[in-house]
Amino acid sequence: SNSEKRRDVKTDQDTNTTRLRVALVGAQPEYLVNLRGQLLRDLVADGHQVSAVGAEENSEVAAILKSWGVDYAVVPLARTSLNPMGDLDSFRAFRNHFRRLAPDLMLVYTTKSIVWALLGARSAGVPRRFAMVAGRGYALVPQQGLRSTALRLITKALIAFALRAANGVVFQNDDDLELFRRERLVPARIPVTRVYGSGVELDKFPVVPLPSGPITFLLVARLLQSKGVAEFVAAARLVRAEVPDARFVVVGPSDPGPNAIPQAQLDEWKREGVVQFAGYSADVRSYLANCHVFVLPSIGEGVPRSILEALASGRPVITANTAGCRDTVIEGRNGYLVPFGDEQALAQAMKALAAGDLPLEEAARESRKLAEQRFDARSVSTGIRRAMGLIR
Repeated sequence: SNSEKRRDVKTDQDTNTTRLRVALVGAQPEYLVNLRGQLLRDLVADGHQVSAVGAEENSEVAAILKSWGVDYAVVPLARTSLNPMGDLDSFRAFRNHFRRLAPDLMLVYTTKSIVWALLGARSAGVPRRFAMVAGRGYALVPQQGLRSTALRLITKALIAFALRAANGVVFQNDDDLELFRRERLVPARIPVTRVYGSGVELDKFPVVPLPSGPITFLLVARLLQSKGVAEFVAAARLVRAEVPDARFVVVGPSDPGPNAIPQAQLDEWKREGVVQFAGYSADVRSYLANCHVFVLPSIGEGVPRSILEALASGRPVITANTAGCRDTVIEGRNGYLVPFGDEQALAQAMKALAAGDLPLEEAARESRKLAEQRFDARSVSTGIRRAMGLIR
């Protein structure tokens, strides 16, 4: 039984730390390494028995996690599916996994994982269950159309139901925390904590000197409409008309979800040639080193990890004045904020940096300073572990 499996939990008398079985649940395996690496390593260092769950097999991720002392398991999850039977299968899969694993505590992030892992964990009798809202997700952003409205209502209902099974919820920005409270998605009785995004490993992304050559604007994101890719392309055309040697690069994979940019549109942009589409890269540091300005005009996120990596690398940032994104820019010091969907405002901000209205070297120093003061992954890990009662 689960209670029998938990009898070997030990207490370290020197540190007064209870050693627990801890499960961290995500969806995309690579994010367990890229976004939760510091947290996973800290949990192991604290003496806990740690396992991670992803939605698909990934031998490379499994090997990295194993080298950290973290077990990896797969619980299938259709991240973008709207099939109720598939979702029921996900609930059963999580319930069965937690019954076998018998963790003392679990933490889950990403919208669909939050719903089915929380409900599965409660059904399996996991004693302590926590969720981290890493952005409100496409389904919770108001969209036009009957289908989008219905999807939003269903998603809200599922999240509100699932979060009743949580012992605490961690948010990555104040906007999402306020939204979830206002719309009663998280019950008032459940403790909430705010951390600064996923954080960034400062030693992995050291400051890189700005390159020589024509000014280069970089966008790193999945190729989604909500990331502002279309606005980036439109703004690039406007900037190129006045700054002919300016370069514009997009790094990121296509996506199977309903918010994806159609392949025909991507092909057209590639033929046009104003913006270079470099495809997916597992390591964006070389692209950051070769750019002058990082751009992400997103509709809103927890706190975009791509921007945090740019801040740490010492790059000025232009981003949308939206949830999570606005936390990464001090207007006029390390970059500019623009309204989401406003290609004219985006182009003006790009031209201002190209003209030196905000000196690039000065903005670069401010970006690194912000990364160190606010977004250090070690501080974020400490906040999450404290929210779960694992450290004082």
